[in-house]
Amino acid sequence: MVREFDRARLQADWEQVLARLTGKSVDLIAYEEVRQKLNTQITPHRTLKDIPIDAIVGSVGRATDFTRKFYPLRDNDAVRWERVREVAETEGVQPIEAYQIGEAYFVADGNHRVSVARQMGATHIEAYVTEVSSPVSLQPDARPEDIILEARRLEFLQHTHLDQVRPVVELRASEPSAYDTLERHIELHRYVMSATQKRDVSADEAATDWYDKVYSVIANVMREQNVLRDFPHHTEADVYLMVSGYRALMDEATEWEAQASHEPTQVQSFVARVLGRIQNVLASDDASERVMPGRWRREHVLANLQNDDGQVFRLFKNILVPLNGRASGWDALTMALDVAQRERGRVLGLYVTQDDASAIQAEFARRCEQASIFGSLAVEQGDIAETICNRAEWVDMTVIKIAHPPPALPFAKLGSGMRTLIRNCASPILFTPGIVYHFGRAVLGYDASPKSNEALAIAAYLARRWNLALTIVSVPDNRHDAGEALYQAQDFVRERKIRATLINRSGQNAKVLLQVAQEQRAGLIIVGGYGHNPLVELTLGSTVDEILRTSYFPTLVCP
Repeated sequence: MVREFDRARLQADWEQVLARLTGKSVDLIAYEEVRQKLNTQITPHRTLKDIPIDAIVGSVGRATDFTRKFYPLRDNDAVRWERVREVAETEGVQPIEAYQIGEAYFVADGNHRVSVARQMGATHIEAYVTEVSSPVSLQPDARPEDIILEARRLEFLQHTHLDQVRPVVELRASEPSAYDTLERHIELHRYVMSATQKRDVSADEAATDWYDKVYSVIANVMREQNVLRDFPHHTEADVYLMVSGYRALMDEATEWEAQASHEPTQVQSFVARVLGRIQNVLASDDASERVMPGRWRREHVLANLQNDDGQVFRLFKNILVPLNGRASGWDALTMALDVAQRERGRVLGLYVTQDDASAIQAEFARRCEQASIFGSLAVEQGDIAETICNRAEWVDMTVIKIAHPPPALPFAKLGSGMRTLIRNCASPILFTPGIVYHFGRAVLGYDASPKSNEALAIAAYLARRWNLALTIVSVPDNRHDAGEALYQAQDFVRERKIRATLINRSGQNAKVLLQVAQEQRAGLIIVGGYGHNPLVELTLGSTVDEILRTSYFPTLVCP
């Protein structure tokens, strides 16, 4: 008898060793913890039936005495274990008492009988089963961490009521802390909604709006791109959090709090500043009427593209170029002078500084004179991005060197001056990488959206007036049909007697455009400006940002 117990104890030790090596828990689940976390209710029904021993996942009061396979963990259990085995060999294993939650069972009385029965090779055991109602249906392979995770998910749904307003919602994460992050995400969304709409937005309204306009949009893109294929051990919500960067933000705040716990107001100040930056960005996005889709087509391009009376129409007569006193500013001026020569226009320099600008003025004048282009330099003080946007109201194009492209991390974009320019400049922005280029061929990214229609009109102008070979590329996604978009583009250029090559190619937008530009040996990429909701754009990213981060081609971004 003792030998059988010793064998069972040895198996328990081996099971624990393997658990340490594999990282998989072999602990029984404590029923009391499950009851508290899942808010269970015992039903009056009690039934005698055979239950699978493998489906027994926990115990009432003895969860630390046995492993998940009910091998004994305590040496002082030998005598009792031996006695139970003696009875089992002569009279059979007596029924146990168990609670049932879903497909899983918890031993209320009879832990030693389960251990002995398994050691004797039994697969089932007779039990008086009391069913326990629970909002969670546990499975036989449930782990302690699964219970905690599911309980946290239920709390999340109780707080947000998303399961009521959106019954099909499937928001599951791999870690309990992820639900904390999602709740912070929703609270942040509520803060932004209240600030931009100037009213008190309820928690339920914010959760629903966040789910519909942020999470679902990003989740749909992930499904279409089959993103989870690359993250086989993660859920959709996990990948959403990776993409959005909210986890990284909260981790940073937590680390700061840990390092300066004696000054909790620093963390509050940090979060307030982040929220304030988001509010300012969204407020400027919503309030701006400078970048209304359709303006350039109506006021500047379309009528003149139809003009065949022999008059020379020039779209970009006034070209703004911000200077910073460094090489990047002079690179931008070089391209601005090139455009001015093609357009017979003039270059308007802008230098935002509090220092003496005489040296910059002299160099600016020298370069303009050398290129035989009229130039005028304005010197101002203030916020650089805001000053450029204000000046852009009065020009036809702004030329900027790509020195600090929008960063990849979502919240880092909030401080990107280039992003502010793209969202608020009323005229097209030509970004130059500062390398040798030849404006012989242009590649246009087109999806029939309002912003890409602006880009199409300007691309058609450049194809005609600069004699560029134009290639129009459309990439299919959930928002548009690439084939239909190309038909629209073809009709547009054909009506204006402009020839263009049409390409329909699947893939990630920015990568496809860059690939085609390389294949075509293009000297210019043309795209529309930001088209997403600002919050979605922050988390999901944009084609414009990706091109500016990775492109070696001059890129014209159209409002």
